[in-house]
Amino acid sequence: MNGEKLKPRGKTMMTLQNILNTANTAKFMTIATVGENGVPQAVTVEFGLYGDKIVFDTFRNSRKFANIQRDNHVALVMMPNEDMSIDIEGRAEILDGSVELSAAQEAYFEKVPEARKWANLPNVAFLAVKVDWARCTDVSVSPWNIE
Repeated sequence: MNGEKLKPRGKTMMTLQNILNTANTAKFMTIATVGENGVPQAVTVEFGLYGDKIVFDTFRNSRKFANIQRDNHVALVMMPNEDMSIDIEGRAEILDGSVELSAAQEAYFEKVPEARKWANLPNVAFLAVKVDWARCTDVSVSPWNIE
């Protein structure tokens, strides 16, 4: 999907990478996972961009980590500014022992340098979300631009 054009609904057409780069200007994202009984659970976290993937960290004893181990489908929302939201659906993968773990961590730490202090804690996991679907909504224009 990287570089692929999204279906136009506004005046312009953004690529997935354009949407991700815009999303990455937000400090936080809200991630929704599927809870144990199928109930959605959401939490706001810091994140970074690693190529065409969204990277974040979490504790291995957190609800989101348990949920992702059970069902790796996630939904993300980022708000780069008060008039724009980025909605993403994808699949999260745990980067344990992965070749890309170090590169993904560095990309994350570039945006969130204070998170480096947790990198070597045994209870911290790094995850990457591969994007299956993305939408950018800009309400600062009329009509709204939704791509």
